[in-house]
Amino acid sequence: STNPSFYVNLRGIDLAYVNGGLISENTIFNMITSVNTSITGIENGAGVQNCMFTRNNLTGIYNDNTGAWSAYGINFNTSTNVTNNLIANNFISDMRAINYSSSTTYSAFGIRLTGGTNFTIANNSVHFFGTVTIGTGTSSISAPFCVTSTAVTGTKLKNNIFYNEQNFSVATGSAYSVYVPSGFAFAEINNNDYYGKGTATTNYYVGFYGSNKST
Repeated sequence: STNPSFYVNLRGIDLAYVNGGLISENTIFNMITSVNTSITGIENGAGVQNCMFTRNNLTGIYNDNTGAWSAYGINFNTSTNVTNNLIANNFISDMRAINYSSSTTYSAFGIRLTGGTNFTIANNSVHFFGTVTIGTGTSSISAPFCVTSTAVTGTKLKNNIFYNEQNFSVATGSAYSVYVPSGFAFAEINNNDYYGKGTATTNYYVGFYGSNKST
């Protein structure tokens, strides 16, 4: 809604135990809240298999809780019976969280994977921008694409645009295009476009791998 009285505060779409589903051409916007939990445009739990997430538009997802809660675009929150999902041709933009640490939980991420096998992530455009002005800590981060665990296997990442020009007003935040843990391996990674820019208070990095940062 464009009316603050009717904003959705928790989930735009919430799935579990769906096999072969098509989640397509949805517009999810103005999830603007300060609830003390994570908020997500499209949330996926156990048993999400062989699904296609295509041509969705997610924008304006803000969690302004100063206790450091998260905001996600498309999130897979478990490894339990999660396999063979396609995330393609989605637009995700304008997300923020008020975070205090370099956490893969309490931050803003466009596409976030915590578990599961054989993801194909292709032809998505994810753009983070704007200044986060309240409550941010010195290790604040954000990333259009994030993997939290090496339990995620068989991931193909290709033909995506990951653009992060988000600015944290408290030094020294970091804006990444891609954020993955040490030891993580892609099944395929090709033809992606990574772009961003730093500011006086925010460092931009193409990617994060374990403790290594790529400029």
